[in-house]
Amino acid sequence: MNDRPRAAFLERVSNDELAERHTIRNQDIALHKTYDWHFADDSTEPWEFVGTFIDEAVSGTIPLDQRPDGGRLMALVRRDEVDIVCVRSADRLARDRGVAESIADEFWGRDVRIESVNEHIDLTTPAGRLQFALLCAFSHYEREVIRERTMNGRARVAGEGKFINGPIPFGYDVLDDVLVPSNQMLDGLGCTEAEFVKQMYERVAAGESARALWTSLIDAGVPSVHRYYSKKAKQYSVKSHPQWEYPRVRTILRSSTYYGRRVQNYTQPNGAGRLKSKGPTLEPVVQNVPPLVTRELWDRVEKAMQGHTSNFNRGEDDRFVYLLSGKLVCGECGFKIGGNYIKRANGEYLYYCCSLKSPGKMNARRLRKTCSDSPRLNGFAFEERVLQMIDDLVAHPDQILDALTAEQRAQHGMVSQQASQMRALQQRIARLQRGRVELLRSLRQGDITAEEFRSESSATTTDLADAQREMAALEAEGNLARTLDEQLAEARDVIDILAVEWPKARAEQDRPALREMLQPLVQKITVWNDRYEYRILFHNSSDCGQSCDCLLITQTLTLAGLRARAA
Repeated sequence: MNDRPRAAFLERVSNDELAERHTIRNQDIALHKTYDWHFADDSTEPWEFVGTFIDEAVSGTIPLDQRPDGGRLMALVRRDEVDIVCVRSADRLARDRGVAESIADEFWGRDVRIESVNEHIDLTTPAGRLQFALLCAFSHYEREVIRERTMNGRARVAGEGKFINGPIPFGYDVLDDVLVPSNQMLDGLGCTEAEFVKQMYERVAAGESARALWTSLIDAGVPSVHRYYSKKAKQYSVKSHPQWEYPRVRTILRSSTYYGRRVQNYTQPNGAGRLKSKGPTLEPVVQNVPPLVTRELWDRVEKAMQGHTSNFNRGEDDRFVYLLSGKLVCGECGFKIGGNYIKRANGEYLYYCCSLKSPGKMNARRLRKTCSDSPRLNGFAFEERVLQMIDDLVAHPDQILDALTAEQRAQHGMVSQQASQMRALQQRIARLQRGRVELLRSLRQGDITAEEFRSESSATTTDLADAQREMAALEAEGNLARTLDEQLAEARDVIDILAVEWPKARAEQDRPALREMLQPLVQKITVWNDRYEYRILFHNSSDCGQSCDCLLITQTLTLAGLRARAA
């Protein structure tokens, strides 16, 4: 029986720390230098090496079991396959007191100890667990102070009228770190950027629409130039696009920058790297910049621009409610499908068609191409087909859920077969990682040359990466199978709620109520020339997003009888 404690190395680095050159490599060297003697055959305190778990670009405020490699480590801890977790410092485990306390409680409850290169951590006593939580809390406080100083410094510089790194507003240049009117000449127009901004405002104030202005730029072949300025390098970078985007024209016409009041909005980020998200909105920074137009002219343009936003994606247009707004995508070109409601003396008509269908469509004019293969749908008939599908789901849910239950049983069968595969992979990964340690020791002792080390280390690294990918795939399949049962129960809850509200809305043809129920239920409908595919997502909570892992049903059907005829 092997009585050696099983030890794992945990290494983590966030994006902020990458910028400060606190790399994974530094942590790896420190851990091996401190603890390698435990893995030697003649060690007086021998350990068994489990593996190295690395999380790059992941914040320490994220719970350990929600990190990519941290989650795999926690899975081993919960299976009692790890006794020691080695880190360079406590903040590699957590930078948040709540996260630290959760880790301490779970590790202590499973008799897992933490070995740190920089600190002594004892989880067996209340004082030791408090010390660990405080170390992580102080680390979190230090990071927040640095971040606050950075944001305050940026706000101070912006408040002084100096330009911060990033995109330069069209019509301006940066001179001595300050925005000034641009003298850059525009190809094909014979005027500077600053002069053209003023012309844009004057043309819209005189009655020309923003869309007509955008079309004239495309017809004149004027490229859309974006310039960026780096204060550190004291240089510009330029990106030029063949033609202008309509949203950019609208942004220029509605930006207060051009009458001299530049408003910069900031948010405090949460997390780091691929887990970073926008946090709370901070107080905006207002700069005074040289105006390109008068406030009176800007106000006239603002008044002219109000009320020009399409109502289709909000689901309404002149009190008509589109049931499927925002859900239809053309399978031929990938663009959104829009709706058009027409009321005439001989009746009402509703059409759904691709936004590239005809040359007059905005996207077609912008891209100078059309999607001739996309169908023009009879909107009322298409909506009714979708409504009938929900009718069948509400009336006969067992047929669909029974099929999914069969899929669940198949998945559970797969899970039982995966157990031995996962154990074999864990042993293989541990062997490869031990082999990497032995190679490093052999190189230090002079038993192998540097060339031999590079050759054998490269092969070991490749094998290790393959094994870790296989492990990740097995874990993903296992998680899917284990959660399917819960998802089925949640789907039935959704159907039970629909069964109460849906029949009444259908009987009364209450389009607002039907749309309210359809929007979260229908994830996407893709329409090709001869068929369409719908995706039904059973959201179990109002907090769910479109990228959640709730139960999904997909089916492809023919377009027979759904094509539109001339009104």
